[in-house]
Amino acid sequence: HNEPSTYEWYRNFLQDFCNQHGILRVTDLKPFHMTRWLDAHAWNATTRRGAISIVKRAFNWAADEELIPKNPLKKVRKPVALSRQVVLSPADVRRITETTDAHFRLFSLALRHSGARPGEVARVTANMVDLQAGTWTFWKHKTGTKTGRPRIVYLSQCLVSLGRILMAARPSGPMFRNRYGKPWGRNAIRLRMKRLRKNLNLPPGTVAYAFRHTFTTEGLVNGVPIATMAELLGHVDTKMISAHYS
Repeated sequence: HNEPSTYEWYRNFLQDFCNQHGILRVTDLKPFHMTRWLDAHAWNATTRRGAISIVKRAFNWAADEELIPKNPLKKVRKPVALSRQVVLSPADVRRITETTDAHFRLFSLALRHSGARPGEVARVTANMVDLQAGTWTFWKHKTGTKTGRPRIVYLSQCLVSLGRILMAARPSGPMFRNRYGKPWGRNAIRLRMKRLRKNLNLPPGTVAYAFRHTFTTEGLVNGVPIATMAELLGHVDTKMISAHYS
């Protein structure tokens, strides 16, 4: 019942867990098996938290359906996620765009100028673009069930010009792609930012979302009203901005 990308994200973690412990019966599964699985990967606290949630959710579902007597991993505690409120300096933005390849440079440019979520930039297609209005329109999006309306991303003149070029080159399918001509997946974005973080000695927590935080911070500093900024970001209200940027 999830988006294909979300389904793949869940499936990959569950398959990895099964690769390590799939021969065990549910009744023999203990919390230390989860710990052993997590420790076999160099995941940070945020990824570990997500991995635990995904596996526990599968067992909770099985228990709710009475396929198993109880969730054997119910007592496993999740670590606190790392803060993602990193704001990139102009120098860091320049270093990222100058260091990475042309394909990720375009992707990061779209993040920087739109304030859109990485997943939104990765999904945008030519039929979502209105060059005259200067917008991307997503009918299916993260807050769609709450707002009951489409997510509108407002484009800078730079992105309008870029959109015109990419629409001509890629009239169907995602407009932003990697060097192999494939869409940017969540894991590919994560790994690219991880390499950039290491190679450029960027601040801890510098992920693709940092472009969105930078966009927000600069807008507020330059006097954009908080309600307008919430609309630009696709938030249902101003609570999120007030909590993290006040």
